Amino acid sequence: PRGMSARSKAHTPDVDYPDAFTDLTGVYLEDSWVLDIATVERGFSFELDAVLSTNHARHRQPAPGEQHCYGRAILTVTSPKRSLLIRSVLPAARDASGDLNFGSIDIFRAVEWGGEDAWELGGDWGEFLIVEPTVVLVFD
Repeated sequence: PRGMSARSKAHTPDVDYPDAFTDLTGVYLEDSWVLDIATVERGFSFELDAVLSTNHARHRQPAPGEQHCYGRAILTVTSPKRSLLIRSVLPAARDASGDLNFGSIDIFRAVEWGGEDAWELGGDWGEFLIVEPTVVLVFD
């Protein structure tokens, strides 16, 4: 079903996030901008200007002056199991248009956390560890 993003492969360190979570297929988080982070029930949501690769259904030519095609979206990562968010003390940056951002999601990888299979997300905004996440990406 749409939005459930079950793992398509075994949880191993060599599985990339687009292969593990179907909602992230065609999205490149490492160049996407984190605009806000909010607490949701059993996890967190990230407001993104998400980079869409050419194999994403919403991809279009980049706007003049932009390197990538971007789509405004909310990435929600939740789990009934444990999670931990450690926010960075770094302040948000202002881009050329004056909008605030918290950098990118530079890390999204499978890890072992206290003996459990987990996923680690990280960037200038901080670090987030979560066991058996459900990952949902919804575009505006």
